[in-house]
Amino acid sequence: MIRRSRLFSLATLAGLSTGLAASHAIAQDVTGSINNTITQSITGSISDAISSTITENVVYAKAKLRVSMPLLRFKQFAVATGGNHLALRAEDGSIRVWNLQRGSQGRAITGTAANAIFVPSADGSRLLIGDATGKVDIRDALTGKPGLGLTGQGGQITQLMTSNDAQFVLIGYGSGVVEYWDVNKRSRLWQGHAGKTAVTAIAMAPGDDKAAVGLADGSLGSIDLKTGKVAPLGKTDQAVETMQFSADGKRVAAISCSGQASLLTLGGKAVAAGAKLPIGDGIVAVADTLRVAAVAQGKAISVVDLASGQSIAQVTGETDRVIGIQIDDKAQRLIAATADGKLIVWDLAAKKELLSIFISPTGWALVDRQGRFDGTADALQNVSWNANKLNFPVTTLQQAFSDPGLLAAALKKSAREPRAVPQSMEKGLPLPPKIEIEPVPNDKVAGKPYQLIVIAEDQGGGIKDVRLYHNGKIVSVGAMLEQKDAENDGRHIRVVGYNVWPTPGANVFQAVATGAYDNEGQKAEFRETFTGQAGAGILNIIAVGVSKYPNLAPTDQLRVASSDAQAVASTVGGRAKPVFKSVQTRQLLDGQATRANILQALGALKNTKPEDAILLFLSGHGFGNEDDWYFIPSDARFDDPKSWLKASEIRNALQAAGAQRVFVVVDSCYSGGTVDRFNAVTSFQTRFLDNGLRSAGVQVLTATRRDQMAPESVQLGYGFLTYVVLQGLQGAADKYPKDGVVTSQEVARYTYDTIPQVFLQQKERNPRAFAQAYGEAIQEPAIYSLGADLTLGAVGK
Repeated sequence: MIRRSRLFSLATLAGLSTGLAASHAIAQDVTGSINNTITQSITGSISDAISSTITENVVYAKAKLRVSMPLLRFKQFAVATGGNHLALRAEDGSIRVWNLQRGSQGRAITGTAANAIFVPSADGSRLLIGDATGKVDIRDALTGKPGLGLTGQGGQITQLMTSNDAQFVLIGYGSGVVEYWDVNKRSRLWQGHAGKTAVTAIAMAPGDDKAAVGLADGSLGSIDLKTGKVAPLGKTDQAVETMQFSADGKRVAAISCSGQASLLTLGGKAVAAGAKLPIGDGIVAVADTLRVAAVAQGKAISVVDLASGQSIAQVTGETDRVIGIQIDDKAQRLIAATADGKLIVWDLAAKKELLSIFISPTGWALVDRQGRFDGTADALQNVSWNANKLNFPVTTLQQAFSDPGLLAAALKKSAREPRAVPQSMEKGLPLPPKIEIEPVPNDKVAGKPYQLIVIAEDQGGGIKDVRLYHNGKIVSVGAMLEQKDAENDGRHIRVVGYNVWPTPGANVFQAVATGAYDNEGQKAEFRETFTGQAGAGILNIIAVGVSKYPNLAPTDQLRVASSDAQAVASTVGGRAKPVFKSVQTRQLLDGQATRANILQALGALKNTKPEDAILLFLSGHGFGNEDDWYFIPSDARFDDPKSWLKASEIRNALQAAGAQRVFVVVDSCYSGGTVDRFNAVTSFQTRFLDNGLRSAGVQVLTATRRDQMAPESVQLGYGFLTYVVLQGLQGAADKYPKDGVVTSQEVARYTYDTIPQVFLQQKERNPRAFAQAYGEAIQEPAIYSLGADLTLGAVGK
């Protein structure tokens, strides 16, 4: 509780207006009690501890990034042809593939031999793993699921590289043999001999017509990929460490283990000797301009002119040695992997670090020096800014600093620039308000109004919003009795009075205030037990499914969205009966799913009680722009934004609902297929979930897709997300723990684990049709599980 110690002028409060919510007829004595308590809270005011911290900070506090999760230890690094994908092997043997164009990581791929050679395909869809027996294991890069492998005849595999179109793979062996395979057909096209010693380096030309190889004895050669003919290119002083083609495919650079650079022109008669690079026991990477190379020794990285050997720039890793590097001379970017579980990107022109990626066994978190961030939910919750001995999770800055696809933008592999931010973290963290909760003395009886006040004090970052949560769900603004603001010694104080309706038993109240950038401060919590008999509530199901859009083009029609909604409503309705007093279902299918009807169904939720629960299922088209996320009703037109259903309208309805447990499932598709569009959609959906629903205490399950149409399967009879959700509801999700009931959080977790497998299974049954409909990319789920858990039904005998 607050210790009364500091006095504020009552005169300061005399002119403040009192806003009494029109929807509440509050008795005079209750209003008086609220006013007295608010006045006492301000005149007695906020604790000495707050006072001391305020004097230490003027506007912004210096902040340090704090990572509180264990990171992987990395030992190997591989870059795909074209440089748009890379793979990292951890000390536990797991491998992760990074899509640098999209700026995201695939799932961990396990079960590989410790000494295996690996490389991502040029399109990032596959991970190829070669072993000592000549076998190439081909894994799906997103799910890790193995496909049909290749078995060569050259013995131990020492090098792998795919063609730029990812259809073919060139394999180098310890015996000097090289083989060229058609990956899709699993057939060998030819076998040849590059020399008598092991193949130690391979490079593929941009046109997929030739390759270059380097051997352990220093021999260099070029290969005609159509015929398999090997032509000698000369020899360098020691075993070849790495090779790189120029962007036009006419030249190739080779670096030996001693650091000797050789610059070769295909068809030329002599090897042009370059500089002697300071490799030592380090590693080297060459840019496709063949102008510079990056050399890493320990933590230090030097960018060296390939012809002269002169150092152009030097950068240093953060805490551990570098185990892999890639350099892009045109974009002036350098990316390095460190042994302690990080990827770091530098701007070579400015000679400064741009961002760091922290990789844990279960996810990843990216934060740049301006404070922008991206990553998986489980990892981001373990990354925070430390200021004034307080920790603020980076996700509390979601609205102003979240930037999905930031890595691609920073590496200049995206057409867009990184998101503009209001204040760089290099200057400091805008501290959010301090918050406290105090009860107004009253009877502790469930079902009767109970008053609480929330006190927020500015710590330099402003006061934008004050929120009160009751058992995990936000308290509606309609429950607000009064709000008063005051200034004292240049500090802003806001005090808000609420009227809440406790449930029988233990009740938890949490308050949080946001700063000018929508950044949440640390929560204050108040717990109290109220008398009364707890009763079973009502489950309210609203299932919306739109397959037919009369005002849209034939190509924009869906097939199973309406049947998805019917199936979810029926499955949950049947299994929830033993858990709830009753189940009330409203299905809005196709022509019934108009904007007016959906809003009317959502509006009726305001009559629900705290003990009730809500399941909202939306299946159909979705769309996002800079202003909001939208669900597209059946009567909508794409050229009429007023006919769309705003996420903010959905949020307002759920916030106004009395029910404290709410589960929203969104099985929606999006238009557009470019990488930038994918990242934009992710950003829109993140805002929809975070600002629109998480801040309301609502749990959400959804999947982001880059496809014009959400994956639907006539064979399955459902959209992929719905199909997996139904499996979970029918009992497959009852494993966290297995106790005979299925909850919303169990369904979310099961869906996250299962969707990629289902997508891949369907793709394998008809790969050509799938590629035409959805491209080569495998569906990447972005599943969010937020808010209070909700028991959805019994799945026992």
